[in-house]
Amino acid sequence: MDETIDLTITLAGHTTSMELISIQKPNIMIPITNHIEQERNAKRMKQCGITITTEINNPPELLKQINKTLDNIENIKINREYYNTFIEYDGRKNAHNIITNFNQIKQI
Repeated sequence: MDETIDLTITLAGHTTSMELISIQKPNIMIPITNHIEQERNAKRMKQCGITITTEINNPPELLKQINKTLDNIENIKINREYYNTFIEYDGRKNAHNIITNFNQIKQI
């Protein structure tokens, strides 16, 4: 974990979400408006206390969230329970299982 990072500001893609969880640092996610996957990712990450979110076309709100986050940086911690739940997911293993079991599912 890089101790020089104070805050990450990023879009809300799936891979980015998983990377944010892994670095365990305060972050602000900005989902692309009407991008269902990104909006869903940001909503779930926010519900788990892993991120703060704002709208992509709202610079004043983004600035407010940046300042608020930096002012409270010492008090922001990733919820260990949620972190441990997220890191249990193994996308490669799940994809392998789906592919391996596809013929069985197809035959039903």
